[in-house]
Amino acid sequence: MTLKHHEIHSSALGRNRTCDQEIRRLLLYPLSYEGWLIKGTGAGSRVTPREARHAERSREGHPLVDRILGVYNADGGIVGELRYIIGHALGTVSCALCDITHSPVRRKREWDAFVAALGIPVDLRHLNELDDREQAAVGSSAPVVLVEHGGVLEPLLDAAQLEALDGSVSAFEVAVRAALADLSRGSAPAP
Repeated sequence: MTLKHHEIHSSALGRNRTCDQEIRRLLLYPLSYEGWLIKGTGAGSRVTPREARHAERSREGHPLVDRILGVYNADGGIVGELRYIIGHALGTVSCALCDITHSPVRRKREWDAFVAALGIPVDLRHLNELDDREQAAVGSSAPVVLVEHGGVLEPLLDAAQLEALDGSVSAFEVAVRAALADLSRGSAPAP
């Protein structure tokens, strides 16, 4: 018995079993773009590639940092943004963290590259976006960069240190990495 050409190519051996494009896209897309890695045992428990890199770095001697929280010296929302823009133009309001993360028009590409390479989640918040615990940690010291580890928020870089960086993302990166290295050695972060 000989098989005809169309019989060979229509059999299960000659076909992709997930021939439905939608199913293939949903299953394979995350894998092709450093998608989700399963962690834990619960259904839907996942870790992003950045979190996986962070966990790997933590094993290499970096401090176990849950996240970095940058707090702007401004309120969010349309009114808060307009108030800051006008105050900044008049010279009555300043925010050194704003100068580091944003150009006059948009967020700096250098900032995005730094955050992507850092491997630790970075949250940026306005004063009116903080929860009670974050507000207690910030007090009246905005702008400030806090580090959270073990559920505790503590200062990493204060307003004076941010001001000294003169809006430079690369200087900010050096300062953050140095402060994180101090944490990994057990030193308290500089106030």
